[in-house]
Amino acid sequence: MEGPQSSSPSHQYPQAIQLRLYQAFIFSIPILFSIILFLLFYLFYLKRRASNFSANPPALPRTIHDAAPNVTTSFDSDLKAELKNQLSTILFDEYLKARDSLCCVCLGEFEIKEELLQVTACKHVFHVDCIRHWLQSHSTCPLCRAPVAATS
Repeated sequence: MEGPQSSSPSHQYPQAIQLRLYQAFIFSIPILFSIILFLLFYLFYLKRRASNFSANPPALPRTIHDAAPNVTTSFDSDLKAELKNQLSTILFDEYLKARDSLCCVCLGEFEIKEELLQVTACKHVFHVDCIRHWLQSHSTCPLCRAPVAATS
């Protein structure tokens, strides 16, 4: 009686369980491969998007007159006077680089010894053309919304 039972090794699983394990293994391999492939494509997409974004910052008009060449208003001269009185001109240096290195209007990086305008109320700095463009339609700091013009 013990002869037929002892002929099969005790370490093997029944054939039905082996078949199910094999099917699960075969089914999971393509799914895992697809997930890895998807993650790699996503990482390449993020890398390409970041490199394109840093290589081509959004282009803003270089001067106020480039934005609307046919429109001349007294706002231009008022804005220039306002900028001279309310914003201070500073040079970008290593100290400022440690604090902030991006203009939050155009998201472009500042360069060493570049001339920037600083809002006196909050000490945030911006490219000259960027803050001029911003102040055409706003009267606050683009970053913290502090008023640029001193209230009297």
